[in-house]
Amino acid sequence: MSILLTESSGNEIEVLFLGNLGEVEKGQKWCYAFEAFSKEFTEEQKQYWDSYCKELTEKRDMEVLKTYQKLSDDFINEINACDKNLKKLETKKKFIDLDMGELLDKFAGYYAYWDLIKK
Repeated sequence: MSILLTESSGNEIEVLFLGNLGEVEKGQKWCYAFEAFSKEFTEEQKQYWDSYCKELTEKRDMEVLKTYQKLSDDFINEINACDKNLKKLETKKKFIDLDMGELLDKFAGYYAYWDLIKK
């Protein structure tokens, strides 16, 4: 299973292969996907995705707008669920037990950033 982006041509681009993540890490898949996108995509690719998203939101086709809005809402709901999960004591303990405690602050910073840009 992977996190994919679909280009305007219909081609799918893999952002993150989830099989490389442990069970605890999969609960924070969007942080890893954001990190992979930030590090592995060129500036040209990032500009393409930015302009493609703008194009989708500016379309007058109601079906396209409904689909885009649903995907956007689903993504935000998943981000919120990951953030909520990260705040659970049980999740924090799992990260610490796996000697991954340093990731807690990193992920919390990501969600704080996401809160700022979604408003």
